[in-house]
Amino acid sequence: SARVLLARAQQLFPDDGTPDGSAWQLAHYYRDHGMVRQAISQLHLVTMRSETALDANSLEATLSLEVADSAAALTALERAQWIGPYDVALHLRLAELSERMREMSRAVRERRAIVALDPPDRLEARYQLARVLWRAGDRDAARREVLMVLEQAPAFAKAQALLLELQGGHT
Repeated sequence: SARVLLARAQQLFPDDGTPDGSAWQLAHYYRDHGMVRQAISQLHLVTMRSETALDANSLEATLSLEVADSAAALTALERAQWIGPYDVALHLRLAELSERMREMSRAVRERRAIVALDPPDRLEARYQLARVLWRAGDRDAARREVLMVLEQAPAFAKAQALLLELQGGHT
């Protein structure tokens, strides 16, 4: 079978972390056959041997979330972020996962990066930054951000609601 040949190739070339190397191919084989933990193990071999393995890091994060290992997913996304620092979608994944894990300083950092990268929906990005700043306890910065949103779009309902919450002092 292909798995046996790939395992043999991996024994012969254990440091091969290239996209067409045995670890990458085995990761896909294991993923396709529902062997998620083995796939993650192979992906980790790739990501530790190749400093440009953006796809492998992204897939490792996705599969780690499938097995409820948020910490491993966050680590893989952090590595990916160093490889592709201008990828808005990557920063968004990092921000959302950081927020779910209640790592608010990282979530704020990622939301700021998204705003700096000039995403297609700037107002939504600024609103999300304001929301995370508020959750992180920085009410003044959150208020400044939400006011910037409302200056450009006075009818932005979510921003209006957040401003009311900020004014009311509710957390």
